[in-house]
Amino acid sequence: MNNKTLRTIFLMLALSLSSITINAGNTGTWNAYMAYHDIKDVEKAGKMLYILASDNLYSYNTNDNSVLTYDKMNILSDCDISLIAYCNAAKRLVIVYRNGNIDILTASDEAINVSDFYTKAMTEDKTVNSIYIHNNTAYISTAFGILNLNVSKAEITDSYNLGFNVAYTYIEGNNIYAASKEKGLYAAALNDNLLDNNNWNRVGEYVYK
Repeated sequence: MNNKTLRTIFLMLALSLSSITINAGNTGTWNAYMAYHDIKDVEKAGKMLYILASDNLYSYNTNDNSVLTYDKMNILSDCDISLIAYCNAAKRLVIVYRNGNIDILTASDEAINVSDFYTKAMTEDKTVNSIYIHNNTAYISTAFGILNLNVSKAEITDSYNLGFNVAYTYIEGNNIYAASKEKGLYAAALNDNLLDNNNWNRVGEYVYK
């Protein structure tokens, strides 16, 4: 299926999902009324497609056309999702919430919560701008720098406080790049001590992506 066909399917699913009341099981009389009309991102994971829509998450199985919704009532640890990214190496979906909380969704639909960033007391702005997956690592670009999330281990291994707002991160060759609208494009060698800001050098202008 091409992108246009997929988007049509997602829009139809979104319309039908918008009216669904999700049973909360053991949570008494509580029900989850989720909205799915505004599709923001689609992540492909084999036969599964994970769709971020209206700050909520659902999956679409391309083999049997089944749909599964995810929320705090049944699987996830939080609500108001900001970003998602699929890690092929770990076979897991990284979910970042607007408050900085992080879930890692496994292939068996288990959510592993990584709350270190959310609970850490810090003066810096915790806003997350984007997620870049490289091998088994999710590079999470923030308003102050970059977080390294080991997706398989479900733990944050490093935090690079660059002192500027990083819009996105990427890796080319042996270098890691941090793009900032305000400061431009910075780079460092992957084998350098990335915790040392002196190893990050401005190499160009910011390019919108």
